Amino acid sequence: TSLTTEKERLDLLFRFTQYVERQVVLFDALEDAAYKNTHDLNGAGTLNQNQDAVNDHPHQKHIDSVLKTQMLDDKDQIVEKLLQHQAALTWRKYQGLI
Repeated sequence: TSLTTEKERLDLLFRFTQYVERQVVLFDALEDAAYKNTHDLNGAGTLNQNQDAVNDHPHQKHIDSVLKTQMLDDKDQIVEKLLQHQAALTWRKYQGLI
């Protein structure tokens, strides 16, 4: 087949690209479907393994209390910032800037 025009060459290139993309999507779907069979879902580096390591840590109760305290402090700061942001938006609307 002779490609005589630029449009014909671009169309052929586009079809090649579509074909390759379809192959990649197909391979990705197969890989995702077989993930449980090809990977250890409880092995090193997984969330389950890391959670077990944290739960078995001798200082876990102390770590939990520090995290809970930090989360409460962060929550108060986040609420304060949201209220400040809401007040600023209200002021801008009142001034007609928004």
